[in-house]
Amino acid sequence: MDTTLLYIRKRQLVYELKQLGIYSIAIFAIVVSVIYYTYTVYQDTVFALLITASIAISCYTFHSFRKDKEFLYLHSGSYHFSLYLEYSIFTFPLILMCLFTSQWYCFFILQIILLIIPLSKITIKERTIFRNLSRLIPAFYFEWLSGIRQKYLQIIFVYILALALSWVKILPLFLLWYLTLIISSFYNEFESVVILREGNKSSRDFLRKKLLKHSILLIFFYLPVLIINNLFNPDFIILNLGLLLSQIALLIFVICFKYSNYIPNQIQYGNNLMVILVSLCASIPVFLPVPLIIAYKYYSNAKNNLKEYFND
Repeated sequence: MDTTLLYIRKRQLVYELKQLGIYSIAIFAIVVSVIYYTYTVYQDTVFALLITASIAISCYTFHSFRKDKEFLYLHSGSYHFSLYLEYSIFTFPLILMCLFTSQWYCFFILQIILLIIPLSKITIKERTIFRNLSRLIPAFYFEWLSGIRQKYLQIIFVYILALALSWVKILPLFLLWYLTLIISSFYNEFESVVILREGNKSSRDFLRKKLLKHSILLIFFYLPVLIINNLFNPDFIILNLGLLLSQIALLIFVICFKYSNYIPNQIQYGNNLMVILVSLCASIPVFLPVPLIIAYKYYSNAKNNLKEYFND
């Protein structure tokens, strides 16, 4: 069995944990506590199936967008099994506790899906469309402009579906989380230094403005679905608020992660292991402290990395 891919992931994980420093201890404690808490969540059949589905869709989305499939196919001795093993290991903590409940079958359903995912040869192709979109969305949100033009089919389909089902209790929230996964992929490309510095005096001012404005844009984008959901399900107001906060935390993390690795005019192909883990945490509001802590750490990394380009 070829374990090269797992060895690479291990190296990446160790590196990311070292970057987090002492924060990794707090995150580990929170993750262990929440994993234990998921035992209660898995007692409910509906929630168990939703968590299983969110994990599976997250893995499939990542698999569809990853650009290293061809490289792995050519250089990995056991391509399909290596990918399955990668997905299975990183999702294991999130699915583990269902084995001790009456929803134990969710574990095996997920494993079957994870076995099938590497067989998919689909790679999401990106096409540029809506060239006049900048009249609606200001150029400051260039990641959104580029992302919507390239992934408009997925975005329109998921958003309309979320609106159409916004009266349902859980499903629209799950769709919004999936939409955040798509939006997270907007931030894989690094802009030029000229665009980076435009209207910004320092790395601190740039990051604060970026995080605030992009978070507000996400809130306005999700508000119609959440408002309708609250009207039909007033007892879900706290859950909806928690979901919205977790999506904002995920977006903030993705932006900070981007600029902590920023190199002008480059594309961020790999090094997205932490993004996958934080995305999974953001699918469950009770995991909210995890993306918040990681986002705060990467905010410091991003600010330090950008100082070179702002000369501050």
